[in-house]
Amino acid sequence: MTRAPATVESEVLQVLDELWNEKLLPFALTVGKLTKEPAEYIIHFHDSRISTARVPLIEGLSFRERFGPLSCVAWQKSAAL
Repeated sequence: MTRAPATVESEVLQVLDELWNEKLLPFALTVGKLTKEPAEYIIHFHDSRISTARVPLIEGLSFRERFGPLSCVAWQKSAAL
């Protein structure tokens, strides 16, 4: 079953807020857009420190579970640093 993009985007925003509140992220991030590729979601941020995060599509896992071990998320720094 495929989720509606708005539902996935809402889940991403909720997970990022939870990680920030739990002090698992060093700073708050503002999502610019969310794109879906064949094997991953790419979260584009409005931030000069981190431009994107690549979250693998893992069947049966929620976004929260994918972010649990942060090592499975590929964070990309902005080139401006």
